[in-house]
Amino acid sequence: MKVRKTDYIYVNINLKINNSMKTLKIFYLGAFCALSSLVFGQNTTPIKTTDLSNSIKYHYENNHGALSTATWEKSEDSNQVFVYASYIQDGDAKRITYINDAYFCIATTVDLAYCPSAIKTYTDSLYPGFTINKLSYVQSPTGDAYRVEISKGKKKKMVSHDLYFTAKSIFIKSVDQHKLPKSIL
Repeated sequence: MKVRKTDYIYVNINLKINNSMKTLKIFYLGAFCALSSLVFGQNTTPIKTTDLSNSIKYHYENNHGALSTATWEKSEDSNQVFVYASYIQDGDAKRITYINDAYFCIATTVDLAYCPSAIKTYTDSLYPGFTINKLSYVQSPTGDAYRVEISKGKKKKMVSHDLYFTAKSIFIKSVDQHKLPKSIL
């Protein structure tokens, strides 16, 4: 389904679950409501375009258009500041990540129905009992890759990983979910 800017409403709902803030992102498409993503482990706060650094503004405007086309969020850890731009392009949900004001990557959500069979086979074989929760195609200066978010268990006993595969579905690495790797490849 293609989505035009005028066809949807973007809603962020902040939830407190197990003493941790979660952001529920929903795209309302007329009579169709699609759950885009639930961001676990990231305490993001909305930010205004006027609060963006000049380098982020320059990169986004020169590569993706007006700053107002995206929903902007920010999170921080002990030594890094993450800025996220979420938007719709040609019907696809996209999210750009900037780390310390520098472009890091752009991720496009891929419907699980289109998960490459090699990725599904690898995950089923080496991670039995795990569920694929989200599939993204990530483009970065170091190369393109699939990011597969998997989990097993519930609440405090949940184990989750991000698996990275090349664009040709060859396994690269597993990363503890909620830790952003220094590079994709």
